Amino acid sequence: MPDIMHLLKIQASPERVYQALTTPNGIRGWWTRDSDLDSQVGGTGEFRFRGGKVVTGVRIAELEPQS
Repeated sequence: MPDIMHLLKIQASPERVYQALTTPNGIRGWWTRDSDLDSQVGGTGEFRFRGGKVVTGVRIAELEPQS
């Protein structure tokens, strides 16, 4: 599968963006409310669309919070 790259300019702190991308509530706030996520390295998640007919599975390979 080819990589998909997006460039988005967001007016928010790096910490807020990190939370939006790496936590269950963060994902539900901007992508899909129908989701589950274990937000630890090795954790898995599901993002569901169209009433659960379309499911995207993910696995957290690494996390690098900004220091």
